[in-house]
Amino acid sequence: MPADAPRGPGRLFVAVNGLLAAMILAVFVVQAWQGHETAMESGRREAGNLAASLEQHAAQTFAGLATALDELVPLLPVERLDDPALAPALHGLLEEREQGLEDVVALLVLDAEGRLLHSSHTSRPEDLRPASAAALAAPPPGSSGQLLLGSPSIARFGIHAGRPVLAAGERLLDRDGGRAGTLVALLDLTRLQNFYDALEVGPQGVVGLARADGMPLVRQPVGGAPILLPPAARGTFLGAGGSEDGGIRLVAYRRLPGQPLLVHVGLGLDDLLAGWRRQLRSEGTMAAVLLIVLLGGAALIKRAIDARQRAAQAHSARLARLAAASGELPAARAAEPLAARLAAVIEELFPGRAARVRLAGGVQAGAAAEADGAARLMLRAADGSQLGLIALEGAPRSADEQAVLTQLARIAAVQLENIRLLEARARAAAEAEAARAEIAGIFEAMSDAFCSLDHGWRFTHCNRRAEQLLGRPVDRLIGHPLWEAFPETVGLPVHAAFHRALEEGRPVELEFLHPSLERWLEIRAFPHKGGLAVYFRDITERLETEAQLRQAQKMEAMGQLTGGVAHDLNNLLTVILGNAELLAERLGHEPALQRCASLGLEAAQRAADLVDRLLAFARRKPLAPRPLDVAALLDGLAPLLEHTLGAGIRLERVEEPGLWPVLADRGQLENALVNLAVNGRDAMTPKAGGPATGTLTLCAANKRLEEGEAGEEIEPGCYVELAVADTGSGMDREVLARVFEPFFTTKPPGKGSGLGLPMVYGFARQSRGLVRIASHPGHGTKVSLLLPKAPAVPRRDK
Repeated sequence: MPADAPRGPGRLFVAVNGLLAAMILAVFVVQAWQGHETAMESGRREAGNLAASLEQHAAQTFAGLATALDELVPLLPVERLDDPALAPALHGLLEEREQGLEDVVALLVLDAEGRLLHSSHTSRPEDLRPASAAALAAPPPGSSGQLLLGSPSIARFGIHAGRPVLAAGERLLDRDGGRAGTLVALLDLTRLQNFYDALEVGPQGVVGLARADGMPLVRQPVGGAPILLPPAARGTFLGAGGSEDGGIRLVAYRRLPGQPLLVHVGLGLDDLLAGWRRQLRSEGTMAAVLLIVLLGGAALIKRAIDARQRAAQAHSARLARLAAASGELPAARAAEPLAARLAAVIEELFPGRAARVRLAGGVQAGAAAEADGAARLMLRAADGSQLGLIALEGAPRSADEQAVLTQLARIAAVQLENIRLLEARARAAAEAEAARAEIAGIFEAMSDAFCSLDHGWRFTHCNRRAEQLLGRPVDRLIGHPLWEAFPETVGLPVHAAFHRALEEGRPVELEFLHPSLERWLEIRAFPHKGGLAVYFRDITERLETEAQLRQAQKMEAMGQLTGGVAHDLNNLLTVILGNAELLAERLGHEPALQRCASLGLEAAQRAADLVDRLLAFARRKPLAPRPLDVAALLDGLAPLLEHTLGAGIRLERVEEPGLWPVLADRGQLENALVNLAVNGRDAMTPKAGGPATGTLTLCAANKRLEEGEAGEEIEPGCYVELAVADTGSGMDREVLARVFEPFFTTKPPGKGSGLGLPMVYGFARQSRGLVRIASHPGHGTKVSLLLPKAPAVPRRDK
């Protein structure tokens, strides 16, 4: 067995070399076949591309000719082509059109039998020689819309004599659709022939333009039989290509769309494969040399195989461990485990040799291996800064060991940089998150609403107060443009102010009534590089409070003025009334004078009543407040109100069970309710005349005013609300603002004193209560009296 052992590797080596030789031959055959196919495919592409170019060139040439003939046909008098009188005119027309057509020898008009009638060369076509006329035979019929093409011939007249020409024409139809003749253009083929002659298609190449039936029109080389092609619009095949030399060619053809023409290109097969055959000879020589070298060097290769295998195995093992380390080291997320793992990997790669890893920051791992003679390798960052040190006992024994150690150091340095980068990112993310949370907390803690807008007017941030004030959840605002979320604000002052702030880079402040929220907002907008920071607050209650305060101050001032005037008038009226009564008594024997005195007394009494109302508004009229049963008071007042209102108005009562008693002057309260009922009746009276109609509602309910809803005009506590509501015409805001002013009235002259509502107002305020009014044009008016709850319940009279 030991004697046969060497034969095994020898036979294996021979088999391997035989297999290599077979592979070389197989590669040679495969490459030869692939080279052949590549050469053929290149030829097909070359022929196809050239055919496509020729198709485009021919299409442009004949499309222009077809267009010119199409434009000329309508100008010909088809019904009178044989009229001699028209010959000069038609000659001039054809001559003029010929001059504008390049490569056109002549324009001719033939009759239905093919006889020449008119020519662009002469006004007397009969002067043409018969030989020339024979060249003008009508071309074969073509499809509708296509040119009629004849066979190539030689021109025998004019400056084009001796040149190849092609007759191309269009039918001339009479009004019944019958053929009346043919319009023919003789096209000089010289330019086309020169173009085709200039094409490089090889010694055996053929290129040409032919009719759809295969008749050659232009060909290079000149001559040849009609080409027979498949009926398909385009294609490629191996054939003679219309040549009579018997050579095989790779033929590509294209039929022109819309015209009875085709172009074809034939590349000689020998020309196409010449390069491949040269390459085949060269590669065959190389394969033979390679086989000789392979067989000759087999012995040398055999001796080197074992040594290389051993070195390769050791190198592969080291690379495999290095690859494994490349996956293990990135798993470490901190410097300490990275150093420990790196030291262990080094000792595995270099068995029996101690390793030490020291990282910046004092991190160490591994045994003491930094004695003299130890290999040291710095760990450096991408910017060159030192990250640590690797120490390996003993110097590297080969370049391979040095390369492995260097690669391992690079992997460790990259991972150490990644660890530091991740730690820095984590710190930065934590700091950024803390900053965002702090900023968000500041915005959420603000009493003002806050929104941030980018330059596209999209919401980027809204605090909770903004969400509450705008009545929209944050997810319906963030990312949406302001002017789309609130389109009703476009065109309002806030729209112009925001644009001005961004354009000028200056803060703006404004107050405006938001139409959809129906709230007054105070807005401050500050532009910044990211857009616009907007702070806003609801100032509706503040404005309403200020308006109420101004109204109260105005009413207080008017009350003081009215009270003073009424007091002075009352003093004067006392004297007038006394003297009027005295005169009336002493003038009893003179009836006429006594009547005058009585009239003066009545007028003074009415003036006294007016003063009494003014004193009531000014809250100077003495009151006798006492606890009143509201339900009983309304029961007693209802008949009077029904009589006052009239039959056309229905009186309704809405009373809450368990009404509290009120503390008020009974007479003044009844007078106030009657005044309000009369005002309601007048509001329900048509302006055009007629009886009043509608509904007057008396409402009574207990009401508790808390600290926040009481306001400055009334103290918090328990009240009874007495309301009178009508279904009349209502009032607008301007009228509502003045209804409590003395002598202000909307009634016609002589119909009202303007003191009814002021008296009610004064009575309510003097009774430590309040009067409120609500009205809308067309929807009636509601006046509410808030009177304080009485401390004790009175006994209801039987």
